Amino acid sequence: MQVRLLAIVLGLVFLAGVVSSSARPAYAETFTCMTTLDGSREVPTVDTGGIGSASLSFDSETNELSWEIEFSGLSGPATAAHFHGPAALGANAGVQVNIGDASGLSSPMAGSAVLTLEQESFLLGEEMYINIHTEANPNGEIRGQVSCESELPPSTDGEWQTAMLAFGDDEHEIQYMITGGTLDELTGDVETQMITAAITAEQDGELTIQLPREIMDSVANGQDLDYIVFVDEISEVADDNFGEDVRTLTIPFLAESKLIDIVSASIIPVAGEEWQTATLTIGDEEHDIQYTISGGTLDELTVDQENSTITAMITAESDGKLTIRLPRDVADSKDGQNDSPFIVTVDGEDSDVTDDNGATARTLSINFSEDARQINLIGTFVVPEFGALTAVVLAAAIVGIIVATGVYSKFSFLPKT
Repeated sequence: MQVRLLAIVLGLVFLAGVVSSSARPAYAETFTCMTTLDGSREVPTVDTGGIGSASLSFDSETNELSWEIEFSGLSGPATAAHFHGPAALGANAGVQVNIGDASGLSSPMAGSAVLTLEQESFLLGEEMYINIHTEANPNGEIRGQVSCESELPPSTDGEWQTAMLAFGDDEHEIQYMITGGTLDELTGDVETQMITAAITAEQDGELTIQLPREIMDSVANGQDLDYIVFVDEISEVADDNFGEDVRTLTIPFLAESKLIDIVSASIIPVAGEEWQTATLTIGDEEHDIQYTISGGTLDELTVDQENSTITAMITAESDGKLTIRLPRDVADSKDGQNDSPFIVTVDGEDSDVTDDNGATARTLSINFSEDARQINLIGTFVVPEFGALTAVVLAAAIVGIIVATGVYSKFSFLPKT
């Protein structure tokens, strides 16, 4: 397979803050939401004969929330209506969406709004409530906590099945289950340590597959590494259950997806290229950073938080390579919710980098020339010290066309025979 990495343009990339994604679905879904409203759910409670009900629909692909809210028996006309959050039952929170602005204040209120990713997490985490206000009860007369359920129909194919995998000279039985489609074929390539699942995806779904470690693992020096996963050649993060003998991967895919590639990130060090640990000091905290280096030594790791830059000072006795694992909670490079490439320079010159976008760490491999001295890794944040990250603007525009041949040849660290 020939992989062509088309023009990469990086310009004015910034991160304005951190948005929780814990409740965000792994792929596009439509959710049905509902609630009932009365005075007993207000904080403090309100003695009223008012009641109400709400039916809502949320599309996680467009982030549009639609609603229809009916109510009656209030002490007077509604003066305001809002979605509030984040708050659990029994707690109050600020306004997130003004319902009255979108749909008026007469029953039934019908309207829609596009939520931010943060508001989406409140909604799907059941931390958003509807509050209808009146003149007699300006803080709210009736209230209801919104709860949502996915509209994806129950799958009839989400049962464990067996597929045959030819890997090298042997055939293996592989356990899997799939929702939203069918698994048509499993193939393996021992040389590149890659397993490919050909699927027919009728709708968004998930492939869960059990990979015995004895067939293909992803480790380095006894430590588990994340598999590198692609869905139709687009990088995807898989949930990984690290069993003693079997690793179970759950991989989301979209409707009409065709190929899922699972690649081992195992690094087989050459002579003199052992995993080592360097200390990176950030503020008052020290972090252990794993790395391997050939052709020289790593002398020091330093950080410039303001510019989201980690600098590796090296002594290069010959051409070589530095491979460094950056835990995502220490440093990362993001464009919204998606991974973006680190900008890498060697002695001030732009450098190519291979990147294993693991779930918990980014593993970067950078080639350098003899006599190289300084390698800069520029992301979008390095260990935030506050709840929201300071906005980082990377005034960079790098345009390049890289043609790579071979099967995912950008993973130069994959074992070759």
